[in-house]
Amino acid sequence: MIEKRWASVMSSVETDVNRCLEWLGSERNEVRRMTALRVIEVLCNSNLISLHLYISKIFTELRNPLRNQRHETRMTAACTLGACMELIPISERNVRNPWLNFLYEELQRNNQLESVEGYHGALLISKELLQHGGVYMQSHFGQVCDMALKLKEYRDPIVRKAAIALLPVLAHYSPQEFTRVNTDSSESMMGCACNYLITLSRTSDRDCAAAFLALGNIAQYCSTEYRSFLEPTTRAIRDALIQRAKMRIPPAEADETVTA
Repeated sequence: MIEKRWASVMSSVETDVNRCLEWLGSERNEVRRMTALRVIEVLCNSNLISLHLYISKIFTELRNPLRNQRHETRMTAACTLGACMELIPISERNVRNPWLNFLYEELQRNNQLESVEGYHGALLISKELLQHGGVYMQSHFGQVCDMALKLKEYRDPIVRKAAIALLPVLAHYSPQEFTRVNTDSSESMMGCACNYLITLSRTSDRDCAAAFLALGNIAQYCSTEYRSFLEPTTRAIRDALIQRAKMRIPPAEADETVTA
């Protein structure tokens, strides 16, 4: 009885996955595309063994959603990508993994598009590779750092905030490399990032909360090395709170800065 029931469940899963892949590959209906992404994410989070057979197909069909014109579609595709990457055994998340190589090559292709959709897709893929790719990203850490620094001041707010959000992810992935990687200005990656974020928190109302949140996370991941930035960060927080008090910002918005 249990065996029959299990066979029925597995057959249903395979049907659902094939339907979702079909919708992602050819469906122009945005509702169906989003539904397919959500269903695949839920199925991947269930960690069903049968889904391992579909990893390469899922990665392939996620290429277009990750550079879709709609911001919501790109974000949902990134969540689905992260869930699918968790299906790859940790022991196989190494520099020779063909699936991770495929994703990194897709990251590079998106970056070369030099469009809002391409840049945002590249940043989203970078985040998922750092969070779910194990040791794979060690050999690409410097390149992703350079991309984040390049796009942190991009004209489009979606790309800019994605680049800012990637900075603490890099710090969390490898605190030692984050404090050691050299950039064109001969500063460490952390030095470039923190100096920029502290300045941003003082000069940009639209990105102030994102800057403080990134600074707070970097301080958590690089606690000892962050000491030299404590005083300027504290001053920036104080000045921001004073400014917001003068503007009488509602508590819900002010709390976001305090938390960061």
